[in-house]
Amino acid sequence: MLAVEALETRVRRAQYVAAIKRLGFRLARPDLPFEQPGDTFFGALTPAMAVEDLVHLQLLLDRNLIAPEVIGSLLMVDFPNPVFSQKRASLARHLTGLAKGESGAALLARLIAIVEQAASDQPACAATDLDACTGDRQFLHYAKIAQTADWRDEFTRTLRTYSAAVAGRLLADAKAGDDYVGLLAWRRQRFRELPRIAESKLLFPTLDNAVSERAMRLNATVAVAPR
Repeated sequence: MLAVEALETRVRRAQYVAAIKRLGFRLARPDLPFEQPGDTFFGALTPAMAVEDLVHLQLLLDRNLIAPEVIGSLLMVDFPNPVFSQKRASLARHLTGLAKGESGAALLARLIAIVEQAASDQPACAATDLDACTGDRQFLHYAKIAQTADWRDEFTRTLRTYSAAVAGRLLADAKAGDDYVGLLAWRRQRFRELPRIAESKLLFPTLDNAVSERAMRLNATVAVAPR
């Protein structure tokens, strides 16, 4: 839907090794028993958006059941955090209010109206600080752009700016590796806590100490929630 170059995600080895040592990564499976320090053989392995989600979205588009503008506006909300995003999850409650049969521009306009009503008592959202905005306010920001003729270009510029910021930090900021490995560690931790996950305990490493909630920001830094 949008043409964006691949995101540069390489972390310098020295930064990665230092980060996993500091966080106490270890592979452990008590039932064997088996334990060894360090990460898996797959560096930076992390939970990601499910392939099924992408397939279903493409089917909705192919069958003209939903307009690209609607999907684009929803996916732009907190896009640096494609998994475990409370802001994205908060939008689900609005979808049940949509009338059957609405599609295209009408669907986007209706969804905007629903979210505007829900966000009426929320703090105003500054376009220069979207990270501080609620999921509702972020959606309204992007949905208004989606109603313009060049919305694809606007969304693409936003994504490319973010990608460039990440690549810049990885290249020049010695703290980037520690930040990003900590973010991956939190996402892995959340995944391990999910119920009914039929995966080996060796899929992700165990941490000596639990990490606080973390989230990626649009400027490529990582926000850490106080413990």
